Amino acid sequence: MKNFLILTCAFYFFLLTFKFAIRNFKHNRLLSGIVYIFVFILSLLVITRSDSNILWQDSSDGLREKNVKCILFDFEDRNQFFVGTDRALYVSNDQGKYYKKILNIPKSGGVNYLAQDRSCPQDIFAATADGLFISRNEGKSWQNIFRGKNEMQRYCKTVLILKDIILLGTKEGLFFTRDNAKTWDRLSGKLGTIEIIAMAAGAEQIFLATIEGVYVLSSDLDSQDKLYSITGQESPENNNGDSDYAAEESKGTSRITDIKIDHKNSRNIYFSSDEGLFYSQDDGESWQRLNSGGLLSQNIKCIQFLDNNNLVVGTEKGVFEFNGGKWQQFYKGMTANNINFLATDSSRNLWAATDEGVFRGSSRDLPAMKRDEQKNTQEVFKDEPSIQEIQKQAIRYAEVDPRKIKSWRRRAQLAALMPSVSLDYDKTVATSLSSSYERAFVGPRDWGLSLSWDVGELIWNPDQTSIDSRSKLMVELRESILDEVTRLYFERRRLQTELLISPPEEASERLDETLRLEELTASIDALTGGYLSRCLNNKVIQQP
Repeated sequence: MKNFLILTCAFYFFLLTFKFAIRNFKHNRLLSGIVYIFVFILSLLVITRSDSNILWQDSSDGLREKNVKCILFDFEDRNQFFVGTDRALYVSNDQGKYYKKILNIPKSGGVNYLAQDRSCPQDIFAATADGLFISRNEGKSWQNIFRGKNEMQRYCKTVLILKDIILLGTKEGLFFTRDNAKTWDRLSGKLGTIEIIAMAAGAEQIFLATIEGVYVLSSDLDSQDKLYSITGQESPENNNGDSDYAAEESKGTSRITDIKIDHKNSRNIYFSSDEGLFYSQDDGESWQRLNSGGLLSQNIKCIQFLDNNNLVVGTEKGVFEFNGGKWQQFYKGMTANNINFLATDSSRNLWAATDEGVFRGSSRDLPAMKRDEQKNTQEVFKDEPSIQEIQKQAIRYAEVDPRKIKSWRRRAQLAALMPSVSLDYDKTVATSLSSSYERAFVGPRDWGLSLSWDVGELIWNPDQTSIDSRSKLMVELRESILDEVTRLYFERRRLQTELLISPPEEASERLDETLRLEELTASIDALTGGYLSRCLNNKVIQQP
């Protein structure tokens, strides 16, 4: 409805201004043309302005495992999609309201990737930690068609289905089949020996993200070249003098996680890593790091393109969209941190597979708040603890207060002023021998006390090294706790606001949001030792 109103207003604005230009500048065609072009461009900008206000909804009811690794939407049935977890494969026939387990994966790792054959939609492939499975009847029954020769080959990471060939990426090389998965061959060369992480098909080439870097493979599988190295041993011939690129090459610590090709321009290639997002505009001949302004984490795990071709990534800190030269977070309703996979359905909704389940993203705006509604909202929240109070309590409960580190250092300094004390107890024993008998004499019992100082510890105490290590771990833990409690706090506040000014009409949705509110409260209590609930209970008791 909102987009329709924007489009209507922009159209009328365009017509009125064009009419004005024709009426007033009919004798000056050049000026009239300039005004016409300006209005046309302005109208396009208004119409095509992206709406990044996405609200996430948890769609995990029925999933026994919450760590979801991949999603596949059926090409033919818009209501059906498949979800792979770290233990099993599920199917939903009602847009995520109910899930049915259709395949168990005994090996640790579960389902890593799902693919569907467009030329034969009933064929669905599942790359798992226990080999490659196929269903030739839309998921009703499954058959293991590839297990490899060892554990590394058995661990399948990704599948790419082309017109006459199927490619399978494993932890130990790339395999292919030309006879619809009846027989498999191992690719020769380097790609046949290293771990394959992700694949993307271009117009005439195949791009592969591997544990050692980015490779390009010809469509006939006869030639392969390395485009980007993360080992520090090789460098592409052309890197445009990018200092970030050179630094990345020398580190050798980055790990590539995904690779995608721009839908509208196949020469534009993107790959994600734990050091950020990189892109190439020339088929991978040169690479640049994409601006990371606005990202809360450089550890990018997956890439997806929206319907408007905007770039979206999943990180260990949530979902972000690249818009206007910077990143913007899609945070509303998202309660998970680690995003494992992103996908879009036939209705152009964005879905996220996370370590906390499946989340569905949809555009949903809250109505504008009136003054009385703002006042009522403020009244509701005035007796609740502030974010600063919650953060302080979380730090206190986790015992990661910065003053604790200062106390350690102060005690280490004072320890150098204290002497080492030793207390001894001794006695003298003497023996005398004669021709007739032996006699023993016991002397006086002596007590001894000694004090000693290590003057060098006044300058440097060896305990400082241990304190530095512990303080580093404590700072990392404190930052993680503060990030988590802050996210939960404001997610709870947003949900409270939505329930106040725009409660769902259906009872089931109201119940879901109420339960979600209780879940967020319990999560904050877990990080603060029940502080939030105690404050809320005190508020209830104090009310008349």
